[in-house]
Amino acid sequence: QMERGIIEILDENGNEVRAGQTGRVIVTDLHNYICPFIRYDVGDHVVATDHQCSCGRGLQLIQEIKGRSSDYIILGDGAKLSGEVIIHLFNKLLQENRIDISRYQVIQKTEGAILILVIPGRNYRPKNLTTIKNIFETHLKGLQINVEAVSELISTPAGKTRFVYSEIKTAKIVPTRIIVRPEKEKPKIGHIGGA
Repeated sequence: QMERGIIEILDENGNEVRAGQTGRVIVTDLHNYICPFIRYDVGDHVVATDHQCSCGRGLQLIQEIKGRSSDYIILGDGAKLSGEVIIHLFNKLLQENRIDISRYQVIQKTEGAILILVIPGRNYRPKNLTTIKNIFETHLKGLQINVEAVSELISTPAGKTRFVYSEIKTAKIVPTRIIVRPEKEKPKIGHIGGA
């Protein structure tokens, strides 16, 4: 219910996106008086639309939910690859029972190379590392890929473990960043859900 909050859909520079474009969801909670969230980046990406809800309230809809944000992987030519691609590749391997791992993490410290850390599952075999390396080399051409079995993954300073983590500044998506915009601009109000 948008009577309880404001949703903005913004690009990486904090500007409102146009219909059909993907942006980050920025939320302001209007009813949390103890610990208010003001222009909080929740870490989701959505596609904006200029359609309005048929419920008659005239609030904006969201065309498509793209999913959770993760850091980008920077390819050898400088192009950015969404971390969601990495998550999709792992989901495919796990669903097809081609590997047995309990958790994974992809870390990029330099452009053109990634380190994949995996925590072995109960039926893990060393050949799982080769399987992972081969699938990533097939789908992410031009990246140097290293895969290691580990007992624990690397946590952020906040204590969270991200699936895809980049130490390259231009690859960052910071889910807890608060977006500040000049006062003269009005926020775009979004509407999710039915009447």
